Amino acid sequence: MSGISELAWSYDSQQIAFTLNENTGNKSNLYVINRDGSGLNKLTSDKDLNAGSPVWKPQ
Repeated sequence: MSGISELAWSYDSQQIAFTLNENTGNKSNLYVINRDGSGLNKLTSDKDLNAGSPVWKPQ
């Protein structure tokens, strides 16, 4: 079952980081997207990765 979880807003509230479970076996990838829904960017590509708890680093 796939699903979005663990959302984290950027400090300027313009982007959201989240994990998406796309695979079986609790494997997930990390994504970031603009507030308006544009610019979806996959930050991880390892199918064996279990990304979790995204946190923004202050600039």
